[in-house]
Amino acid sequence: MQNHTTKKDIEKRRQEIENELCKYIRDKEIIQTNIEVIKNTIYKGDRDDFNGLMKQFNIGQSQDELDKFYKLLNEAWDYFPHKNLIGNSPIEKIMKNKEY
Repeated sequence: MQNHTTKKDIEKRRQEIENELCKYIRDKEIIQTNIEVIKNTIYKGDRDDFNGLMKQFNIGQSQDELDKFYKLLNEAWDYFPHKNLIGNSPIEKIMKNKEY
């Protein structure tokens, strides 16, 4: 997790992550999912569903490339909103806690 200090920084990184995920899905021609499925899975906050989603992306690429992509998905988990955090992301909750 990067050290972001403002909501604007978080929103900017969230958009970058979304763009990177969309590019990966498009470039690898992954048809079983899309960015909305990823965001909804994260929003629901079910780690088992999220792990299942990660498995869909194991399409025979190199281990290094797969590791980079898994890191990006985990970053999405940290930056995208979660239902159980009242629509906040974990990074936003951390930021809010540091303000007190």
